[in-house]
Amino acid sequence: GIVVARKGGTSDEEKSLLQQVQQQGELALPLMKKAKDLALAGQRDTAYHLLRFELRPIQAKWWGAVRQLRALERKQNDALTADAKASYASSRIGMLALALCALVVGVVASITITRGIVKQLGGEPADAAEAADLVATGDLSTDVVVKPGDDSSLMHSMATMRESLVGIVSQRDLHLLETLQ
Repeated sequence: GIVVARKGGTSDEEKSLLQQVQQQGELALPLMKKAKDLALAGQRDTAYHLLRFELRPIQAKWWGAVRQLRALERKQNDALTADAKASYASSRIGMLALALCALVVGVVASITITRGIVKQLGGEPADAAEAADLVATGDLSTDVVVKPGDDSSLMHSMATMRESLVGIVSQRDLHLLETLQ
C-alpha cells in the first residue's frame, strides 16, 4: 500500500483518496495481466476490447483519484509553506527585537560604567594623568581642578596631595629663610 507520513498525520480526505487509488489499482492489475496474456496468446481483439471497455473506466477512476490526491497534497504543501514563511518572518522580527534590546542594554551599561569611572576619577582620565605627571615632576604651580562637592575622587586626592606638598615645601622654605637670617 501507499504510505504518506507528515507531521500531524494523514487527513481523512487523504486516507479516502489513498484508499480509492489502492482499490482502483487492485481492480486494474488483474485486467492488465489478463490483457497481456490475451495479447501474448494472439487474441488481440479480445485484449483490445478488455483494455478499452473494462480497464479504461477503472483506469480513469484510478487516475482521477491520483490527480485529486496530487491536488490535495499541493494545497496542503502550499499551506505549510505559507505557515513556514510566516513563522520565519515572526522569528526574524523577534531576533531583531532581541538584538536591538541587547544593543540598548549594552549602550546603557557602557554609559553607566563610563560615568562611574569618570566619577571615581573626578574628571577625564587624561586630566587625572596630566595632574599626576605634573606633581610627579615637582610642578606644584598648576592647580588640580576639582568639581564642587567632590570629596572622594582621585582628582580630589591629587588636589589634596598637591596642597599638602605646597604646604610642606612652603614650611621648609620658610624654615630655611629663618636659618639663613
